[in-house]
Amino acid sequence: MALQDHFDNTALRVLYDMMAEDFPLLVTLFCQDADERLPRLQKALHTGDCAAVASLAHSFKGAAANISAIRLTNMLQQLEDAGRAGHLGGTPVLLDAL
Repeated sequence: MALQDHFDNTALRVLYDMMAEDFPLLVTLFCQDADERLPRLQKALHTGDCAAVASLAHSFKGAAANISAIRLTNMLQQLEDAGRAGHLGGTPVLLDAL
């Protein structure tokens, strides 16, 4: 899958046009934030902490949606749903895909 398939390109273009020179900073901050969130989400999954998975996935999902990362947003929604349902069985595959 190509990089552009991960994003809503129309929404991303609007965001780019609105932010202009600040857009690269937004992307940098998102990447730094993701680097901090992923290990916490991995730990919650490995320890079977459903509430933490749901909470972490929910907040990360919001950040991903803000930069129009649709594929990531959808995967995080699945992780959030699994955490809320208390069924983390298939979630390591989702986490690997992140």
